[in-house]
Amino acid sequence: MILHENYTKQCKDTQGGIKEFYLAPYQKWTRSEITLSDASLNLIPSNYFYDVLLGSIPSTYFYKFECNGTYNQDSSSENGAVFFNHNVEMQVLSTEYYKPFSTLNFTKQYYRVIAKTNNDIFIMFGLYNGLEAKMTNASGGSKAEFNGFNISFSGKEKDTGYLIENLEDAGIILTDNSLFNYSLNLSL
Repeated sequence: MILHENYTKQCKDTQGGIKEFYLAPYQKWTRSEITLSDASLNLIPSNYFYDVLLGSIPSTYFYKFECNGTYNQDSSSENGAVFFNHNVEMQVLSTEYYKPFSTLNFTKQYYRVIAKTNNDIFIMFGLYNGLEAKMTNASGGSKAEFNGFNISFSGKEKDTGYLIENLEDAGIILTDNSLFNYSLNLSL
């Protein structure tokens, strides 16, 4: 904290960006299969935009991507109904680790996306309606530029992204990348 006579400036205690993503193909669940609760005030930094904590979902396998990215959510209204636009972007390097991409099959389905922020907060996007995936590939113009896939997920939900306090308690099972096939479906 910086103090200067009558001026007080709080030190920044959060970081922007995402360090990990978890993806699962979208499956329709009934509303009774999803439990929610009020978010714990201890879990949410003061500058976050959330008030709902995900309690649990049916046990679901999510595939982990360790890569950079961002998210953005904004509210809109149509004919008196308010909803939130969820936009999640991730950058996946073109390496052997992420070889099982079939871009055509990847973009033919909807997903649920969990983002782990640089502040170690988990947020689920596309909980009720899923997110549409779009993919681009770029080589970059020089050796230092990004070479890989940009994957964008977008969709509309009735609320902001849902905080997750503990992945395992919420019914989320993380999978090994060897369980993922070329259509980005789980081979269990």
